[in-house]
Amino acid sequence: MPLLLTHGWLGSFLEHTAVALLLTDAFTVVIPSLPGVGFSGPPPVEA
Repeated sequence: MPLLLTHGWLGSFLEHTAVALLLTDAFTVVIPSLPGVGFSGPPPVEA
């Protein structure tokens, strides 16, 4: 079963690493990064 964990603005997926490790036995854990924050790239520029 998938489980989606999100973070707030100016947060990071790293905030969830401790709890994510505990949840991986029971769930498929997905922790996306907001565009332009942390290790994600900037949002695309539309012409």
